[in-house]
Amino acid sequence: MKISKILFLFYIILLPVMKVPELPFIGSKIQYCDVLFVVFLLFFIYEHIKAKDKMSVPFLLPAAFLLFSFFISLVFNGFDSREIIEYAATVYLVALYFSAVLLIKEDEYLCRCIRVWVLVSSVVCVIGILGYIAGLFSGSLNILTPQIQSVDKISSIPHQAQFYLRASSTLKNPNMFAAYFITSITFIFMIIKSRMARAKDYGFYIFVLSLHLFTALLTKSRILGPVFLLAASSLFILYPGKKYILLKIPALFLACIFLVLSFMTLAVWVFPVEFKPFKINTQKSEYLILSEAALKMWKDHPVVGVGLGRYNYNLVNYVDWDKAKKVLPDPDNIEWKTKDPHSTYLGWASETGILGLFATLLFLWLNIKNAFFKRDARIIALGVIAFLIAGFSVDILTMRHFWFLLGIGAVIFFNRSRCGRL
Repeated sequence: MKISKILFLFYIILLPVMKVPELPFIGSKIQYCDVLFVVFLLFFIYEHIKAKDKMSVPFLLPAAFLLFSFFISLVFNGFDSREIIEYAATVYLVALYFSAVLLIKEDEYLCRCIRVWVLVSSVVCVIGILGYIAGLFSGSLNILTPQIQSVDKISSIPHQAQFYLRASSTLKNPNMFAAYFITSITFIFMIIKSRMARAKDYGFYIFVLSLHLFTALLTKSRILGPVFLLAASSLFILYPGKKYILLKIPALFLACIFLVLSFMTLAVWVFPVEFKPFKINTQKSEYLILSEAALKMWKDHPVVGVGLGRYNYNLVNYVDWDKAKKVLPDPDNIEWKTKDPHSTYLGWASETGILGLFATLLFLWLNIKNAFFKRDARIIALGVIAFLIAGFSVDILTMRHFWFLLGIGAVIFFNRSRCGRL
């Protein structure tokens, strides 16, 4: 096996290990897998030059348009080293996408990548569950279960502890952990589908799927809606017609409940409401202030935005400070000013304008459309759609596992690789 392929498998293993030490200037933006990716890329380029392979690159023009639109945002708004790092991060994610497409050409290697991903993801699940149990019984927070509120000690009483504990395992936060499962669950269904087609037993992978869904529940994340919608939709693809209807209908019902809860959370961020019986007042929500600021930025800079990575820098100029003084416990604390608007669409629209948002959605639409034309890739299309739904409340474009899923979908469609031996 080529060195680049071995390194790529190690990249898959390291990808969910996102809790890294804070570094000067760049913070925790660079992960362990990113360092390995640079080494992989050097070997990959060298091997292709040496072999004189003719590389056919799909979606090159849409990807170039995406990078160009982001670059225009930089040029028109001015940039320094921090903005350059933000742009380099986007280039890196696009490079990850194309690396997967160009590297994975054989069916055997494609299957190996998917199996390694599911194995690693299952281990990450177990780690997350163990961390949750440890926090539940000890009454103390730990590195695997971050708190919802700023508390040093949680109650040792289980029903109170459950409110504070949220599993995150080796990923940065519970929402990213749940989003990571979208890629994992997509691959699990691909394995189940392959084994069904070959009349192979797939009971173990039903258990693995259940493990992932259970762990997703422990994240208590607003991404649960897309996660369970993906699972329910995949059941309808695997078992068409009325087969297992008693399983599919409850699964779809549960997915709808989580989706409604997810969009209710989003709605109360953007539209200030007050529920006195439940003591909920989103007129005093930090997220409402962040969303309002993003919309104001987009209104003032509709075409190219305020600049890539500049939402945080411009936030202080767009905040309603009269409202902020009533909402924020400490308005002068700089920490809240480093937060994003918790939305792919609001965030990228405010930073790159309608040009950048259109380029991004065009690239994603082309990937989804082409995936649906290939039977093996239809489940991947569902996974991408699940990510797009999650994008209403988190920034999916910075997630490496999202770009990896896009790359695998393109592998199956353009390279005609098959995953029938999973």
